[in-house]
Amino acid sequence: MQNFIPKLQDHLLGRLLNKEFDGDEHQFTNAERNTVRIVDNRIYSAKVLRVNYTTYDVRRDQDSMNPSTERRDIMVLSPEEGEDAHPYWYARVIGVFHA
Repeated sequence: MQNFIPKLQDHLLGRLLNKEFDGDEHQFTNAERNTVRIVDNRIYSAKVLRVNYTTYDVRRDQDSMNPSTERRDIMVLSPEEGEDAHPYWYARVIGVFHA
């Protein structure tokens, strides 16, 4: 959890500025980070993340991720390109937070 807040601000700022995802390797200055404000400097932990989405046959569905059960492994579309690029990234959710 070292430098969690600055890393979180870098990630959020990159998304808010529509910067292309680079693995969150871009670091912003403190002045830029201060433009991201978390109300009352509070971050809450949640047990489950639920995601609504549209299925291939245009129906609504929902999936959940829970870091404390077997439903913690996820797969997302990879932004990598090229002959050796894998189409997906695999990850394990280790926590769910909201602000």
